Amino acid sequence: MKTDKIALITEAGNGLSQKFAEILSYQNYSVIIAAKGESYNKLNRTNLGDIKLLNVDLTNSSELIKLYSYLKTQYGKLDVLINNAEIANGFGQKITELNINDVKTLYDNNFFSVINTIKILFGLLNKSESATIVNITSAMGNIDKMSDKNFCYKDYKMTAYSTAKSSLNMLTTILDKEFELHNIKVKSFDPVRISNCTHNSVDICEGVEKELIGLLQIEEPIL
Repeated sequence: MKTDKIALITEAGNGLSQKFAEILSYQNYSVIIAAKGESYNKLNRTNLGDIKLLNVDLTNSSELIKLYSYLKTQYGKLDVLINNAEIANGFGQKITELNINDVKTLYDNNFFSVINTIKILFGLLNKSESATIVNITSAMGNIDKMSDKNFCYKDYKMTAYSTAKSSLNMLTTILDKEFELHNIKVKSFDPVRISNCTHNSVDICEGVEKELIGLLQIEEPIL
């Protein structure tokens, strides 16, 4: 039996939304995935059970407004928003090799869409007794780690991706302070655990699952 807790997870390319959705669904949340492009197509071919899948271009304000209307009509509020939508491009490129349009496309998906999603869905989050926004980040957006000569990805040149994640981290910090009066928490979460310096897996291990549950302050996992 589902609780009255509602969670929305966005997806644009990293493939993690289904796992996040399964974790929350197992905790009896009603879960919606908003995905675009090939991510939506892949998920649409998957048995998602009770998880609701919506085709939403997260970079399009009109479609986000339609998403807001749907959530308001169906649920009336939003308790958890996981901003997982991201793409990656420009791997290994030096600044002289970057295509500025590729950089803009990445920022539209990885940063600006997050701002717009939060802005448009704020009214629904504010209806929750205690809402949580989780912005999915990456160690490659951590300035201290990328400056550490011992960090295994210090030489990775993903200029657009890393700077967008760094910007997202700052946005998270600012919004967490701004939303304190609204009883909305804004948190960063890096789901990827680096097992060695040659493999970066997007698989979610048990420890990461427990960490996400703890971040959302789900005190007792429902078995």
